[in-house]
Amino acid sequence: MEISAPHLESFVNHKSLPFDDGFYNVSNINDAYICSDGWEAGYYEPFERTLAQLSHIKVLTISSVCVATLLWEGVTCEGYPLELSNLQELQLVFDHLDDEPIFYLFTFFSACPSPFLEKLFIKLTSNFEKDDSFLMTEEPDIVFENLSWIKITNFGGSPPELKMVKFLLKKAIMLDSIFIVLTDQCDMANNSLSLRIIRGQLSVIPKASKDARIVICGPLDSDRTINPTHTTLYYQEKYRNGTTVLLNGYNFSLLDEDFL
Repeated sequence: MEISAPHLESFVNHKSLPFDDGFYNVSNINDAYICSDGWEAGYYEPFERTLAQLSHIKVLTISSVCVATLLWEGVTCEGYPLELSNLQELQLVFDHLDDEPIFYLFTFFSACPSPFLEKLFIKLTSNFEKDDSFLMTEEPDIVFENLSWIKITNFGGSPPELKMVKFLLKKAIMLDSIFIVLTDQCDMANNSLSLRIIRGQLSVIPKASKDARIVICGPLDSDRTINPTHTTLYYQEKYRNGTTVLLNGYNFSLLDEDFL
């Protein structure tokens, strides 16, 4: 299949659709949503080829399964590292309970340096099950010079999650605020033990940006903070005047008259 769509602005693929060399003339795409939706365990499509065609985008939402394809047996794919020099907003969505957040975060920024990233959204799974085998993952040698806003959803205070926050606060030298949205299981009462523990854990983490705020939110308060461009996961409900294409597995809708 060949796709040529010079007026296409948004790209959505929530299953598995490889493009090989038939994806071209898409320079006007500003945002891309590439996530897995029910992919079988151990089955990954070559996400790195699609991302290489979209390296100019400003907004990206990806799942942890997609990020896993950027690293194979400890070696990044051919053509990587790939700098995403225009990327301003990234949303990383975790697909499975046993996904290790710090591993996938490190993998993405090692494979795709994003020097002008301004907003980072991390959506963890509820009831996260940590895997200690990834706790010693080597962190990438990067600095976030433009990252101002971070939002982490479904935060439970596990060691891998705290390590991720520590990494981000150490590397984001111009950070304004980090919003920590707690899981449904956390008691949000002012004097609850779980809330006091999480507050204590976060308060002792060093910050590269001394004035950065750490804002702890409950699930019901989430929408009062900043939100990503893509707020609907795994299904795109609305199209913008024919400039969005939804690719659902191998059944696809072509909404732009420039498709060939």
